Amino acid sequence: MTLVSRRAAAAAAFALTLAIGFSTSRATTYTYELDNSLAADQAGAPALVSDGGTLSASGYSFAAGQGLSLSGVLGPSNTAYFIDIHFSFDHWGNPPGSDGYAKIIDFHNKGQDIGFYSARSAGSNVLDFYGSAAERRGTTKLTDGQSYDIMLTRSAAGLVSAYVNNILQFTYNDASAKNAIFANGIIRFFEDDLKTYPEQSSGRVTYIEVGTTPLPAALPLFASGLGALGLLGWRKRRKSLRA
Repeated sequence: MTLVSRRAAAAAAFALTLAIGFSTSRATTYTYELDNSLAADQAGAPALVSDGGTLSASGYSFAAGQGLSLSGVLGPSNTAYFIDIHFSFDHWGNPPGSDGYAKIIDFHNKGQDIGFYSARSAGSNVLDFYGSAAERRGTTKLTDGQSYDIMLTRSAAGLVSAYVNNILQFTYNDASAKNAIFANGIIRFFEDDLKTYPEQSSGRVTYIEVGTTPLPAALPLFASGLGALGLLGWRKRRKSLRA
């Protein structure tokens, strides 16, 4: 991103901040470009750890059963957060061509089936949140091998929301069940738990961002109409050009 576009993005974000009353003063955000490195862009921030896979200038490629993990960012006290990932699955439902699941985010260090998935049902691939009390599914159809910007956010009140390319897919009230809390302090990407293994897929990820304050619900929706202003420059949309 050029300096001009970065300034445009910052200006647009600041204007929107004032408009919706959102403050980032207490937020901690870590970004991972995955450009021949698993390190964060922020000095001193925890680095991603790979479990197999291949890292290159165009991102991190993984086979089914491989993935990334991140420790020391979100833990049991972090009830509010957002996670933004730009990636593709070779098969959004597993096994390929049939109804099934592929885990995107594991909350419980492979100890529970609960998680954020993609799922194939009736011939369509969509996002899916599988919890102890309920299951929620998205509406945007996901194409095998195509990259998407997938975001999961949780508010301090326990409202979990999922987005595909800034389009809201579903919300889930997690206030009582606390399914979407990282009790072990470890975020696992793309690797399934050991309870219902192997609900997972191969794929490639080009960008990850984790924040300790959730985005306001209006922001992704608002941003979809302001892309030309570079509001989402902080998500490094240029990474999608490598997909």
